[in-house]
Amino acid sequence: MFHDNFIVFLYINLFLKGLILYLSNEIIWWNITALDQSLLKYNITIISNEILNEKR
Repeated sequence: MFHDNFIVFLYINLFLKGLILYLSNEIIWWNITALDQSLLKYNITIISNEILNEKR
């Protein structure tokens, strides 16, 4: 009986993990597409400037 319950538990665990990963990917993708492109570019330039400053 314990063995059956353990297998069911594993399946539920995997299913929930898959569901959470799927949902979080959907939310992340939606946020990226909804983001203002200029804001993205602005953040990228700040990051690249910081990298350049560290190299000097």
